[in-house]
Amino acid sequence: MPADIECTACKLAFSVGTYHYHSFDDGYIGSTLLVCRKTGRQHRLEIPHPDRSLNFALESMPSVLIAPKRLAGTMIMLPDDDWARRRVISTRVLADIACDCCSELGTLIDTANPGMRCPNCGEILPRPVAEWMT
Repeated sequence: MPADIECTACKLAFSVGTYHYHSFDDGYIGSTLLVCRKTGRQHRLEIPHPDRSLNFALESMPSVLIAPKRLAGTMIMLPDDDWARRRVISTRVLADIACDCCSELGTLIDTANPGMRCPNCGEILPRPVAEWMT
């Protein structure tokens, strides 16, 4: 279940966690939302259906700072911009996947832990503002 996190100091917002799709027409069953601990760049790792011969696919948002929008009082972390730089990768091991922004290995995370610092301003991040499921 993904969690939406917003830094109260600089307003950097991102989502982390895994969710499933309701249709598997393109061969993928869900996505894991990731963020880079160094840059704050939002990423999405698409998970292939086990019966398909597809690899994992990684995409990222084109902007480093993702401005949250409000819709009827609900946080919507992913902007209307399209995902960018789709690339096929052969692993789901986060330590082996490089960030699309800084190109470093081991900086992508799929959960926000208590005491985690904001990649943008360094302040300690609050608890998630929302959690959601599909």
